[in-house]
Amino acid sequence: MIPFFRKIRKKMADDNRPLKYMRYAIGEIVLVVIGILIALSINNWNEFKKDRVIEQNYLEAIKSDLEKDIEQAELIIEMCRVPLNILNNIYPKFNLDTKLKVKNIDTTSLEFIDLFRRTSSFRSTKGTYSSLISDGKSNLIKNKVLFQQIQSIYDTQQVRIFSIYDDFKTRENDLTSDFSYEKYHWNYNLLKNNKNLKLIAALANFWDSAQFYCVYMNSLIDEMKKVIGDIDKELMK
Repeated sequence: MIPFFRKIRKKMADDNRPLKYMRYAIGEIVLVVIGILIALSINNWNEFKKDRVIEQNYLEAIKSDLEKDIEQAELIIEMCRVPLNILNNIYPKFNLDTKLKVKNIDTTSLEFIDLFRRTSSFRSTKGTYSSLISDGKSNLIKNKVLFQQIQSIYDTQQVRIFSIYDDFKTRENDLTSDFSYEKYHWNYNLLKNNKNLKLIAALANFWDSAQFYCVYMNSLIDEMKKVIGDIDKELMK
């Protein structure tokens, strides 16, 4: 395109010989500047497309990681649901959250000893996010509000989950230490009929921590689902 404009400009300059060289020189400068600007524009567009592809790859991978975390969190909540409801039936003052309640709970589905054991801990799938931060590429996520939401999940909310679980673990150790005989030799009938209020209170204290763990994890699940929805919107742009 530049050679085409150059021919037109040269012909126009030739029509007025005294100004020929001045016009020619100015025209050369203008054409060089235009060429540079076009080259820069093309280069910037190519760089933008490359960055956009990398950004989308990161977002898709983070979405996949969050989906795995949701699946894991829901499984942990289900593991807690049975012992929570068993204890709620034995000790009505336990005040179990309605979202965790189950009707007609079957005590045979859980061994008595499992009332003294904590469930699995939540292990975040954060490889993609960690790579994004450690490689210094967080600036590739152009939607800063979305990035702040992702950052909040990994750096704040999931860290809070780990802290709650540590308390759950501490209470398990205390429970086993204080009631090791009952843990291995009692059953549900003995627990109901013996009316050992100290043991029931200790179990309630232990599973209250689990309930808080589950309630907070439910909140985290809702937040992760929202972020996944926002990632989908960003990927469609």
